[in-house]
Amino acid sequence: MNKLSSKNPPEITLAPMDGVIEFYMRDLLTATGGYDLCVTEFLRVSKESAPARMYQHICPELKTGSLTSNGTPVFLQLLGGEPQAFIKHAERACELGAMGIDINFGCPAKRVNQHKAGAFLLQEPEKVYQITKATRQAVPDEIPVSAKIRLGYENTDQTLEIAEAIAAAGATWLTVHARTAKQAYRPPVQWEWIAAVKKKSAIPVIANGDIWDIEDYRNCLEMTGCDGVMLGRGALIQPDLALQIKAYKNGDIRTPINWDYFPKFILQLVQNMTEGGAEKYILPRVKQYVSLLRLRHEFAHLLFNRIKRLSSVDALTAILEKSDDLQEMAV
Repeated sequence: MNKLSSKNPPEITLAPMDGVIEFYMRDLLTATGGYDLCVTEFLRVSKESAPARMYQHICPELKTGSLTSNGTPVFLQLLGGEPQAFIKHAERACELGAMGIDINFGCPAKRVNQHKAGAFLLQEPEKVYQITKATRQAVPDEIPVSAKIRLGYENTDQTLEIAEAIAAAGATWLTVHARTAKQAYRPPVQWEWIAAVKKKSAIPVIANGDIWDIEDYRNCLEMTGCDGVMLGRGALIQPDLALQIKAYKNGDIRTPINWDYFPKFILQLVQNMTEGGAEKYILPRVKQYVSLLRLRHEFAHLLFNRIKRLSSVDALTAILEKSDDLQEMAV
């Protein structure tokens, strides 16, 4: 693909989800296909520069040209509250091979907001401007600097002011999750606010929030006029959603994967994590993932009931290897 820029923003981005879409899931989802970009979980910035191993822990792809195994570009996301700290960490990230920097102004987690970072900063448009400007000036011109926001912290009173500040500070594009921080992931999603941002924005706008399927994608695109979309939970529940969207854009129809796909998908995740030395995280990550799948997949309830009390990866693997037969699984 062509180099990502303000003139060539990503059509489909895989969202960062702390503790959910991390290196192994990111690699597996992008290998499924359809993504133009993915963004890492956040690296916290502080007064002291982090050692190289911390950057590489968050973004192992720094060792492979900031590309996933199938060649999808990866941007490193930074989170913090002081412009000077962003300068140090953005510079170091680029020295280590970051292909792009994404700034987290959208995390709604209390443990982040209590440190005056993430979505907390949406109450301070000037601070958002200064952080974005400092980061943009700290890295080479050819390195994109994107930012992700929510509509606000408690309300939408400053949504447009925040978006304009980010554009004025030199960001390459802006991703907007169409909820406030206080909403967390509760409905309703407010795509109409992304449309308002897009109407006034001098930079490309990427829409995020409640894009679960092709119908949601069409509706979001029609309502917002966005330049691209970022997929999070929708990508996890439909690993081929990006491919479905690409097919739709080409005038084709791709039949969504069915439940038979998921045991194999999860087994591959288990294998990759085992080979990568992350075995201690397998059970909690898989249980968390299957629990999420229950939102849209009937048989996920059956699988979750079978694995929720497991304490052995071997036992998990044995269940997954037998679960191709849905009739057997339902017994």
